[in-house]
Amino acid sequence: MWINNASFNTLLGIYSGTAVNSLTMAGSAAFGGTAYVQVQAGTTYRIAVDGYDSSSGSFTLNIGSIVPPPANDSFASRIILPGGQTSTTGSNSGASKEAGEPDHAGLAGGKSVWWSWTAPAAGEVTLEVAGATFYPLMGVYTGTQVASLTSAGVTGGGNFATFNAAAGVTYHIAVDTGSMPYSGSFTLKISDPVGAPGNDSFASRTLLSGGFVKANGYNNGATKEAGEPLHAGNTGGKSVWYTWTAPSSGTYNAYLQGLGNFNNYCILALYTGSSVEALAQVGSASWGAPATVSFAATAGTTYQIAVDGASYTAGVVYSGSFVLCVSQTPANNDFASAIGLGSAASGSSASWIDFGTNTESGEPGHPVFFWMPSTQRTIWWTWTAPADGFFSFDTLGADFDTVLEVFTGSSLSALSLVAENHDANDSGRSSLALNAVAGTTYHIRVSGETLGDIGAAHLQYSQINTPGVPLGRAYLQQQNAAALANADAQFAAALAIDADHAEANFLKALTGFAMLEQAGAFQSALAGLGVAGGDLYQGGYSIPRDANGDLIATPGTHTSHAIDYLGNTVLPALSTIRAHLAKASAPSFQASLSDSETTIRYARIDAGDVSLILASTHLIEAMIRLLQTYDAGASVTNLVTQTNQDNLTAESLIDSVSNLLDLTGNDQRAAFKAAIQNANSHYQAGSDFVRNTRANPADERHLFPLSSEYEAMEANARAHAQQASDSLNGPANVAGETLDLSQAITSSNMPLRARLPGLFGNKAVSSTTPDPTFGGVAPSVTQARINDALRKKGLLYEVGQFGNWAGYFLKNRSLADQAKNADPDGDMLNNFAEFAFNLDPNKGSSPNEYAVGSLATNVLDGKKYLMISFVRRIERNNIHYVVAVSDNLTSWDRTQTQIQQYGAATPNPDGVTETVIFRVLADPAVVERKFVRVEVTDLEP
Repeated sequence: MWINNASFNTLLGIYSGTAVNSLTMAGSAAFGGTAYVQVQAGTTYRIAVDGYDSSSGSFTLNIGSIVPPPANDSFASRIILPGGQTSTTGSNSGASKEAGEPDHAGLAGGKSVWWSWTAPAAGEVTLEVAGATFYPLMGVYTGTQVASLTSAGVTGGGNFATFNAAAGVTYHIAVDTGSMPYSGSFTLKISDPVGAPGNDSFASRTLLSGGFVKANGYNNGATKEAGEPLHAGNTGGKSVWYTWTAPSSGTYNAYLQGLGNFNNYCILALYTGSSVEALAQVGSASWGAPATVSFAATAGTTYQIAVDGASYTAGVVYSGSFVLCVSQTPANNDFASAIGLGSAASGSSASWIDFGTNTESGEPGHPVFFWMPSTQRTIWWTWTAPADGFFSFDTLGADFDTVLEVFTGSSLSALSLVAENHDANDSGRSSLALNAVAGTTYHIRVSGETLGDIGAAHLQYSQINTPGVPLGRAYLQQQNAAALANADAQFAAALAIDADHAEANFLKALTGFAMLEQAGAFQSALAGLGVAGGDLYQGGYSIPRDANGDLIATPGTHTSHAIDYLGNTVLPALSTIRAHLAKASAPSFQASLSDSETTIRYARIDAGDVSLILASTHLIEAMIRLLQTYDAGASVTNLVTQTNQDNLTAESLIDSVSNLLDLTGNDQRAAFKAAIQNANSHYQAGSDFVRNTRANPADERHLFPLSSEYEAMEANARAHAQQASDSLNGPANVAGETLDLSQAITSSNMPLRARLPGLFGNKAVSSTTPDPTFGGVAPSVTQARINDALRKKGLLYEVGQFGNWAGYFLKNRSLADQAKNADPDGDMLNNFAEFAFNLDPNKGSSPNEYAVGSLATNVLDGKKYLMISFVRRIERNNIHYVVAVSDNLTSWDRTQTQIQQYGAATPNPDGVTETVIFRVLADPAVVERKFVRVEVTDLEP
C-alpha cells in the first residue's frame, strides 16, 4: 500500500483489530513510502492515514494486488530437487513463516520458502542465493516436522553458506529474508559435495618445490587436527598443509589469494618443525588481497605452510578455493633488468609473475588499464632482430592468462608499441607476429590479463619462413591495407597448392570481406556519398563538417553511387566468398582467430559459425537485390542541406525523392527471393549446429554463441525466419500470425511504397500527394496532423527521439501503452519520464535508479547542504530538466537562484545519460526547512 499525490507529509498505518485502543500493526510507511503487508484471507484490515507534525491535505491511497504465496511456502509443500549440483529459480514474494519454524541464520525473517535435496556423496556443500534484491537467510536441516528440525550446521552468511553433508541423507533447505519486509526472485545454487582435500592433515601435506611455486587449492571439507596451533591467532578450523624447502637463501614472499567469497576470509601461516604439535611460527597473515608473509629463507630449510579459513563466530568457519604462491620477485621485473635474448633467430626464456611483481613509474599503461599503470604486474626481455622479416613471439607455455607486447625505444619513458596480443588460444595465452627490422632492439613485455593472473611465464620466439597460411596470418596481424593485400595473396598461394585446404579457404573468405573496404571502388562510392575516406582499421567514415559544425553538402553526391558499388563490386565478391566458405563448412571444421587478427577479440570458429556467416552473405545480397529493384535514389546534397536547416521531415523526404521505392525496371525480385531463402537455409543449419552439435552452445569465444537466456528468443527468431522464407511462396502461419510476401514477388507492377502499411505497419505521406488513406486525395494539412491521423489508424509510429525509444522498448505493447502519458509497468512513472531518465518502461523502477536526495556537510565551509543527484539525458533537445526549491511544498522557485550545480556532470556507462548534482544551503539558522525536486518538461511538438 502507498500514498501519492499528497500535498503534505503522510504517515500510513495498517492494522487488524476491532477497537482503536487494541489494534495490532500489520505494516506502516512514512513520507510516501510503500508498506508491505502480509495478509490473511477473510481478515479485515484498518488503514489509517495521518499527517506528519499535524500536517494535512489531499492524497491518493493505493492498494496493490495481493501476491499469492509461492507453491513451496510451507515446509510440507517443499520442492524436491535432484541430488548433486543443481540450480533452481525461486521467489519468496507472498511467502510467510510457519508456527514453530526455526530462525534461519539466527534471524527472525518472515518470508521463507523450502526445498529438499539429497546428497549423492559425503562432503562440504556450498549454497548460493544469486540475484536476490533482499538480504538472504539460509538454513539447512534434517527432520520431518517443521517444529522439530535439526540444523545441519550451516556456516557463512549472506549470499553464500556451507554445510557438511552425509551421503544419501535428505536435507531441507530454507531461504528467508533478513531485510523484512522485502522479498523477491532469486536463483538457488547447490554445489556437488566436496570431499576433504588430500592435504587436510599435516602428515599428508602437499610438496612444493622450486624458486617459484604456485598451487591452486581449496579447504572445503577440511578439518583441524589435535595439537594444531591457532594460525594468525584465529580459531579457524578448516586447514590444509603444504611443505616447501628453500632452494637458496634470501628474502621470499608467501602469498595467499582467496577466490570469490573466500577473499579476505583466508589465513596463511608459515612454520618450521616436523610435527604439528611442535611448530615454530615464521610468520602469518589473516588479511589482505593477497595475504602476504615476507620472510628470510635459509637454503635447505624446510617450511611448513598452513592455509585455513577464518572464524569470527563460534562454529562458523569460512572455506573456498585459493591460490598459494611462494617466490622471490622476478629478476626481470624492471625494464633496466630485462633478460637479454641476444640476436638469435629462435629461442626461449623462462621467468614468472607473482603477486609482488609490479610496474615502474613511467612504464607504458596496460592496454586494459592504461589509466592506472600501477595495476599491472610486468616482466621484460630485450631482443635484437638478426634479419628483416616476420618473427613469432608467444607465451603458449605459460600457465596463466597473458598479455604480450613489443616496444621500440631507448628508455622506459620513450617506448612505442609496435605489436601486442592478448588472446591467441582458448586459455588466454598470447602469440604475435613482429615485422622486424634487422639490427633494431625490441623490448618485450609480458603481464597478466588481470591482477589475479600470476604464474610461470615462458617466452618462445622464432622466424616465420613458411609461405602460405603462416605468413598470411602474420600479415593479417599488421592491421593495415597493404598487409591485408599481402595476407590475401598468401592465402591464395596456399590454395594454389591445395584448393580444398579448409583453413586457407576460410581465411581467404575473411580477407575477401575485409578487402571490400580497401578497394578503389569502395573509396569512389564513399566520395559519391560525400563521405570522407575512412579505413577498415582506423574508421573515420563520416560526412565532414565545416567551421560552423554543419555537414558539408558536396555537389553531385547521390545514393546511386553506393547502389552501383554494391551491385557491381560487392555482389560478385560475395559469390567468391561463398565458394571459399563452402570448403570450410564440414562438421569437423575448427579454426581460431587471435585478437590481433580480428582487431576485436579472440574467436573460435566451427561449422555453425561458418553457416551463419554464409547466411549473412545471402542477406547482404537480398538487400542489394531490393535496392536494384526499388528506387532508393536520393540527392545526398539535398538531404544534407535539409539536415543542416533542420527541415528534414517525412514530408520533405518524400517530396525530395518522388520515386522512392518505385520499381526501377531492373527487376531482381526472383534473385531477392532466392537470396532470402538461401539465407534462411544457412541460418537454420547454423542454428541447429550451435544448439545440437557444439559442445557448449553458450561458449562466448565463438563468433555466434547462444546462451540459455536467449534460447527461447532465438527459437522464436528461427520460426519467423522460416515463416518469412516460406511466405515468399505463399501464406505462412506461425503462432496464429499469417504472413504472405508472395504478391510482392510475383505481381507485375507493385511498387514497394504501396505495400509499406502491410509490410511494416508504418507509412509516410506527403501533404501535397493524393493518398488512398485519405480517400485518394491530398491531405493538405500540416505534417503533425497527418502523422496524428496515421497514428490512430496504426500506420505510423513517432519518428522523434521519444518515438525511436518507444518503438524499441514498447514495440510489443498496444498503441495506448506506447503513449507518453501511459504507465504500462505501473511504477507511477509515465513513458515520457521513463524516457527522460532512460529507464525500462516494462519493469517497475525504484526512485534511487534516477534521483537520490541527501543531506551533506561541506568539508570546506562546514555548512549543511540539501543535495539531489539525478540522471538526465546527455542529448536533451526536447526535454527540459529544472531543479525547483520550495519552503512549503506549495510555491516553487524555478529561477535557480537558490540552488547551484555541484561539480560537473558525470557521464554514465550507458552512454546515454549523465549524473548531475545540485545543492541548496540547508541551515536551520537561515530557514526552517527546504524541499528540492526535479521537474521534467516535454518540449517535443
